[in-house]
Amino acid sequence: MLMTTPPGENRLVTDPELLTELVRLDGQGEMLTRSMGGVLPELSRAERNGIQDVLDLACGPGEWVLQLVFENPKMHVVGVDISHRIINYANAKAQEEQSPATFQILDVLSHPLPFADGSFDLVNMRLGFSFLLPGQWPSLLAECLRLLRPGGLIRLCETERSLSNNAVFEKYMTLWTDTFFRDHRTFSPDGLHYGLLPMVKLLLEQAGFMQLRHVPYMIDVSANSPTHQTFFADMLALLQDGLPFLRRMARGPSELEELEAIYDQLRGLVNQEDFCAYWPLMTFLGSKPKMP
Repeated sequence: MLMTTPPGENRLVTDPELLTELVRLDGQGEMLTRSMGGVLPELSRAERNGIQDVLDLACGPGEWVLQLVFENPKMHVVGVDISHRIINYANAKAQEEQSPATFQILDVLSHPLPFADGSFDLVNMRLGFSFLLPGQWPSLLAECLRLLRPGGLIRLCETERSLSNNAVFEKYMTLWTDTFFRDHRTFSPDGLHYGLLPMVKLLLEQAGFMQLRHVPYMIDVSANSPTHQTFFADMLALLQDGLPFLRRMARGPSELEELEAIYDQLRGLVNQEDFCAYWPLMTFLGSKPKMP
């Protein structure tokens, strides 16, 4: 049984007010949208036509929101995030682009969220695993169900550790999965992976969503792939911004020494011709039951 985690508990592995974190998330968002084929690649035209009001949870710098509104000017789209710096940036970008999109500073775990029941046709969230603890998923999904109109959609894009042919890269992946496991941030039984992907459908079903489906993605981040440079920039920036968390979680001097050395080792993999890797993601969709 999942335990409930208080919303105020520290769950962030990086400081969301860092300028480097804003830049990292902006680049990551663009890479995800481009690599996955757009903002709503899983939805049919009929499904997209039925969407008027959209909420993007933990929206980051707003790349997904702004692109969605650009492609669908009649949609009313709201993005929310806990970071003041990030939301100020997103609002400034919306003003610069003369976009009707709006952004608000909001902790998505402060329930109830300040929106009326049935306010949205679509609730979107990407990479919630990065800040959500296992016990926080049920209450958040219940809140999403409340916010959706009957027949409305939830869209969750989540990930698992990347796969490669390189020992240094695999050590980096294990660093995160093992640290998250020891900090009770994963659904994994052994710390070898994050363990969220097998759980999402069950969590959605338990929250009351129906017509569940998923669409898998495998993003090629190998040398000479279109995403290689951006992926490594994201990875190195995450390592740098996450150092305080990783140092706090390190088990003794030997792990601290490995942590200090891995940044330079990873940087040496950029453009290494024989480097091969894939980043697995999956989008999950569910519907709020329609009224009888």
